Amino acid sequence: MTTPHLSTRSLARASLVVSAVALAVALLRVWSAPHTSLPTALAASPKTELRRTFQAHDPAAARSYYLAKKPEDLTTYTHPVFGFSFPYLKDFTVDDLTEDRGELVLVSSGH
Repeated sequence: MTTPHLSTRSLARASLVVSAVALAVALLRVWSAPHTSLPTALAASPKTELRRTFQAHDPAAARSYYLAKKPEDLTTYTHPVFGFSFPYLKDFTVDDLTEDRGELVLVSSGH
């Protein structure tokens, strides 16, 4: 018993059918996945969280605490590419976070 050889045309048809089925499955998965509407996503922006943080803390007290520090309590961060710099408390940590939309320099106390 011999197996008939598949022609190029029949292989092309078979691959077209398999591709169409794979596309249909992928589209069904995308359409059935839960999505958040754009207005809902924008309403839950980080600005709300930032506003609450400022209201819960006392910026004047933080500023006076920082300005009361002596030079030996501070160290300086200098950005390796852009060259800007700023002083910060030695017991704080600095992290450079790079994302596809930009870069963030995060200074945190670790408390």
